Amino acid sequence: MKLVNEFRGDSYSVSFVIPCLNEESNIEHTIISCHNSANKFFIKDYEILVIDNGSIDNSKKIAQQNNAQVIEEKIKGYGSAIRKGIASAKKEFILILDADSTYDPDCLREMLNLYEQKNLDLVIGNRFDKGIEKGAMSFLHKFLGNPLLSSIGKYLFDVNVKDFHCGIRLLKTELFQNIPLKTNGMEFASEMIALASIYKLKIGEVSTTLKKSPKERTSHLNTWKDGWRHLALMISMSPRKSYLNLSLISGIISIFLFFRFIIFDSIYFTGINTLIASLACMFCSISFLREYIELKIILKNRVSKNTLKNKENIERVYKKLLKISILTFLSIPVIISLLLFIITLTGYSLQEKNIYLLSSIFVCLGFISLQIFALSIRLNILKLN
Repeated sequence: MKLVNEFRGDSYSVSFVIPCLNEESNIEHTIISCHNSANKFFIKDYEILVIDNGSIDNSKKIAQQNNAQVIEEKIKGYGSAIRKGIASAKKEFILILDADSTYDPDCLREMLNLYEQKNLDLVIGNRFDKGIEKGAMSFLHKFLGNPLLSSIGKYLFDVNVKDFHCGIRLLKTELFQNIPLKTNGMEFASEMIALASIYKLKIGEVSTTLKKSPKERTSHLNTWKDGWRHLALMISMSPRKSYLNLSLISGIISIFLFFRFIIFDSIYFTGINTLIASLACMFCSISFLREYIELKIILKNRVSKNTLKNKENIERVYKKLLKISILTFLSIPVIISLLLFIITLTGYSLQEKNIYLLSSIFVCLGFISLQIFALSIRLNILKLN
């Protein structure tokens, strides 16, 4: 086993994959640093692939002048560019890094050492261990977005990865060329880890530093849009933890409240309010269970080989289950209306009726909000496929 300070990369071949969109101010520095790292670690068999994603500046020309191979990808997006790079790579390993010189390719040494020690399939950088240079990441991304989404990802996929969105990562070329990576946007970073978990690949993490770009550039990251797409993708690819557990919990609460309504009396929940709460939990339980079944079917097709038949299966299943979802969506106002009608036929006072009316409205709004959220997730799934 090689020690870090004795590392030599003679036996390794590496493809540096660099997605690029209008990075003329930093791309030269990034490519030169890749050449330097390869030479420093005695890696003679390597290639630098700059995946141009429609640049209108001099990025392509500068890349070629610095002995990098430029490959054009017409489909816009961070994910589509990297997928093109993975498909085009000819070496044993791929090192993905950004074109803005925010990552140091010298991290390759630690990544290959960790790979050799633990026989890993994917090694990801962790920017939160060594630190983030001042100005390299916004306050919102550093203290809310990245930590929150990474924590959700760790829970959903049972992986010990602290930084789901780090832009530098090492992977086995042949392995990832045969995994159905499909997303085009920034959510590709989460998809790679999710699929690695689903395929039971070995994942490791090394500390790295995020630097500020040497020269000013325009960020391609849309905080809220890309953040939502990350979350939607992670939820869609872990149906058991996303929905099945919630369905069971809601079902148990519904049964408990129903028997409380039938048998017991309480100063906290009495009469119709208890029944309304029980119905609300029952609706949620059924909704969560339906989401689980839908996502399970869609995910099974999604992780299969990327064929036209599988894509048609996904769309067919989605459209059928979407009809069920719409019927469920429309059922709640009807059932609540019937419940309110029953209340009006009883001898309750006006004050009691108002309380029941407000309770029913809140239940109705809550359930409709849940359905809108679930519909949004499924629309993202269809779009991501």
